Amino acid sequence: MGVYIKGMEMPENCALCPVWDAGNCLVASETIICEYTKRPSDCPIVPVPPHGRLVDADRLLSEHIKQKYYHLPNGDTAIPIIDVEHAPTIIQAEEGE
Repeated sequence: MGVYIKGMEMPENCALCPVWDAGNCLVASETIICEYTKRPSDCPIVPVPPHGRLVDADRLLSEHIKQKYYHLPNGDTAIPIIDVEHAPTIIQAEEGE
């Protein structure tokens, strides 16, 4: 499981990172080499692009929901919009999204 820190901006380097303390990354599962002028390539912090409400799409694939799928003439399958609208929210939409 990961964490999401709402409102945190991507740091430019370890020295500017709020989860870096006295030469140690507090979120890395193993020691990483700190970069003072850029983010290290193995930095465990990843950007979350601008987004609307993020849901657990796997819940839409549960057997219970699959019973409500529409089977389209071209062979595709569709999920009713109401199920998408009521899917559990994992991360709220960013302001303005």
